[in-house]
Amino acid sequence: MTNLFLEDQQLNELTGIRTGSTQAGVKHSKYQLQALFLRQIGIAFIVNVRGNP
Repeated sequence: MTNLFLEDQQLNELTGIRTGSTQAGVKHSKYQLQALFLRQIGIAFIVNVRGNP
């Protein structure tokens, strides 16, 4: 049976995003960037209470 949820390491590998970034003084967490990436490629996900996809 396949797991329904990905571990943090698996999500890092899927998205290729392992750290946050700061551009033009605006900070984005790793999790915000991963959620944006998942939305752009059309993968459905739910953000948990901590803000992690």
